[in-house]
Amino acid sequence: HLVQNAFFPDNDITLAGMDIAAFYTPASECGGDWWGHLSLGDKTAIFIADATGHGVPAALLTATANSSVSIIGQLAEHHPELLESPAKMMSLINQAVCNVGNQILMTFFIAVFDKNTNQIIYSNASHNPPLKVEPIEGTYEKRSFRPLLGENGPHLGKDPKANYKDETVEFKGDHSLIMFTDGIIECANSEKKQWGERRFLKSLLSHMADSPAKLRDSVVKEAYEFYGGEAPDDDITLLVIKPSSSEKKAIGHSTETLRFSDFSIYSTSFCPHLPTGISNTAKDEANILIVDSSQLDQKETLELIAKYKQNTIVISDKQDDENITNCIAGRQINHVIGSNGLQLQKELHRTLTKISTQKHWGLEQYMSQDDPLYLVEIKDSLNANEDIEALLDRVDMGNFFSSPKNFLLTISNEMVTNALFSSTNNQDTDRTGEIHLKTDQTITFKIGKFDNNLILSVTDNSGTLTKEIITNSLLRSAREKTPEQKEGGAGLGMYMIYSFTNQLIFNIAPGKKTEVICIIEDTKRYKQFRNRITSFHYYEDVT
Repeated sequence: HLVQNAFFPDNDITLAGMDIAAFYTPASECGGDWWGHLSLGDKTAIFIADATGHGVPAALLTATANSSVSIIGQLAEHHPELLESPAKMMSLINQAVCNVGNQILMTFFIAVFDKNTNQIIYSNASHNPPLKVEPIEGTYEKRSFRPLLGENGPHLGKDPKANYKDETVEFKGDHSLIMFTDGIIECANSEKKQWGERRFLKSLLSHMADSPAKLRDSVVKEAYEFYGGEAPDDDITLLVIKPSSSEKKAIGHSTETLRFSDFSIYSTSFCPHLPTGISNTAKDEANILIVDSSQLDQKETLELIAKYKQNTIVISDKQDDENITNCIAGRQINHVIGSNGLQLQKELHRTLTKISTQKHWGLEQYMSQDDPLYLVEIKDSLNANEDIEALLDRVDMGNFFSSPKNFLLTISNEMVTNALFSSTNNQDTDRTGEIHLKTDQTITFKIGKFDNNLILSVTDNSGTLTKEIITNSLLRSAREKTPEQKEGGAGLGMYMIYSFTNQLIFNIAPGKKTEVICIIEDTKRYKQFRNRITSFHYYEDVT
């Protein structure tokens, strides 16, 4: 099970302008389903396979398929024409499977997406045909679904000399492709009734207008509701493939080239972490200053920070405690960006945009309308933990280290507790007791995903959190590393939130609203998550 998991890509990925949402579950500890991908230039190949049966023997065959595709990728670097013929790739994989022995066979389907021709070239080895979906006058109907019914070659592993054929079909910007194994259709409920093609197509049709991730989640949910608690007796794999829709993306979520030339920036002479494309505006004409953390002690830099004030951005390679002491609290810097951020350019571009426009940039502004977003209103501390955990359980965290949920629970509970406490506007409130908000008060907890990152926020309608409270709390905790001696609270909550996230953002409208946003970046490596220098952003008078 552990080894086989390494064969599979992330559940939500973007490849060559296509968004792919995947679901895979074996019927036992490991299974005979597999899928993978391979990209070279303007061509992307998607592979899906189903070995006979499930369990260890079938899983070993998926290892053969996975290794074969890896070798094909290396060959394609010197022979790129290989990706122009799925049939040739199929023949190579078939020979590898035949060498394992003919006790277990495998169905296989290869689809190559060509951006230059807006076509799919495909080849089939007895796999159930994927469904190409075309909207009709902007809507989806039964006739929108067209199975790829080209010539069907024999199972892999049956004949080392088997021939396979290339087929070509149009694939435009509004088309989608649904690839799947027969498990999702043939698994049954307690009455031995299979979900079947009719229910599968009906479910797809109902959710076809959704994003790939939402479509996948809805179809899988309806399938398992039909199974009614019966454990599936076959492996299940489902892939939803749609061209990325850049016009639906928010500016912070855009996959297009980031234009730094749109901003009036002055950066100091030595800033090694600056992205390419940033050019200096004259010192007296720029409205945003970017400096490197190594220059903070220089006289000229301190004079510039005094001039640009809240429009200063520090790109830092220092540790979190040093950033708190020397930047956030020590020099009242509003924006510190960790130099080892996985999406440094996007984070910097978002920061520049918000500073320049002075527009509200809440959690939703990081996301497209198709990104999954969940929320709950919290009125008291009694049920807060239960509400938070229920919401976290709805979020797909498959692309993260195992598992970020514990960190998210810690962050979320601290954020909500702080918001409840602040909303009472009473410093004598005992945090160990229950906190109940007034009827006109509310706390909103949200969590979602964008660019494969996890993002969560807590918003109150009191606006009592201040920069002074934030910086004093962080500074005291960074220096002392011990709980503050006060009734009802340890005093380490803000520092814990800061330490357990990759980006911490405050949107403050004094006396009106406070929104605290945390972003955990897309990473499978726990060490990389913990070593990330935390970014800090503070925006005030945001409405």
